[in-house]
Amino acid sequence: MSSNNSKYILDKLSEINLHTTYAVDVDYLERANAKAKSYKDNNGKSRSYEEKRLDIDCEFADEIVNHSGKDFILSPTESRKHDFRFKKTPEEVIWCIDNKVVHEDEFYLHMNKYTQYLESYRQGQLHYFAFWKFIDRPTKPLKLGDKPEMLVLSVIPAGELLMKMCDPKKMTKNGEKFKIKVI
Repeated sequence: MSSNNSKYILDKLSEINLHTTYAVDVDYLERANAKAKSYKDNNGKSRSYEEKRLDIDCEFADEIVNHSGKDFILSPTESRKHDFRFKKTPEEVIWCIDNKVVHEDEFYLHMNKYTQYLESYRQGQLHYFAFWKFIDRPTKPLKLGDKPEMLVLSVIPAGELLMKMCDPKKMTKNGEKFKIKVI
């Protein structure tokens, strides 16, 4: 049952988050700066270097999970398809999970990303979305030693979330993005 699996994943991610000691290190900053230099404009909207870094810092939840040292957290098979894989034992099932940081209780997804996620889901490369939130949303890019506090809000099966987005009523007024409640 997907709701039991969602709860199981949510509990495990919450435990990882609660016990994390991960803070921004030199490796993180080097990767974030390199990414910012290669980032393109956001769907036609020009972004400053600082805005790009703030967008990249929304991937900090990935760092928390991937630096947890837990044996049930596995590296992604394809980073464009999901952020990490989660192994549940003794069943030996592996789920592909994509972390998303939201700043409200809603997730906004641009149409082109929806198509990408739908393809990943159909290929068996995306099973769940995990939604996170900064306790205090950063207003400046993260720097060495920062350890922003986050909350894991929910874990939703990818098929369920993508199906909700098929509803035209879930589109923003300009029709460019889907808007879905995640908590």
